[in-house]
Amino acid sequence: MEDKRVRKSKEALKTALLTLRSSKELKDISVTELCRKAGLNRSTFYANYADINALAADCVTDLLHWLLTDMNTQPSASDGMTRKTVRDSVKRFLTYMKENPAIFRILYDSEERFLFVSQIIAYAGSSGRPAEACRRYRDLYCVVGAFAVTRQWFLDGCSFPVEDMTTLLCTLLSASGEVPIST
Repeated sequence: MEDKRVRKSKEALKTALLTLRSSKELKDISVTELCRKAGLNRSTFYANYADINALAADCVTDLLHWLLTDMNTQPSASDGMTRKTVRDSVKRFLTYMKENPAIFRILYDSEERFLFVSQIIAYAGSSGRPAEACRRYRDLYCVVGAFAVTRQWFLDGCSFPVEDMTTLLCTLLSASGEVPIST
């Protein structure tokens, strides 16, 4: 367990990165500028991260943790997952995306997006659903497809209403067999 000072320093660095990323590309943010914004020394930064990309990866890990925690609170197909529970989860994710654009800017413009997608696919494959010969390919299709659609929605400024986007994603997932038939 990290001590309180380390956690506080990391949070300050993450907050500074998210703030700076709202107006600059990740590649254009320097450690000096980041530390100035966070009110910390460069030595504190380097005690915690090798470079800006490592900090960005930590931000994406936090997002992945939030998403997987949310997914783990939902019932599995064998426990009564319904269209409504899937729809509610999709809507929570889209709302979170719209309310937290800086983290998604980092996710969508960094190499971390591949790690994020692979972790979601790994989670989907380990969630206790019945095994099928094509399950892995369907999971891949659903995760990568949903990622691409939400990325484009985000890049378009989240201009399509959350409710309509939720309906679209649930319709696409349903067509793939990913959303249960029961209501």
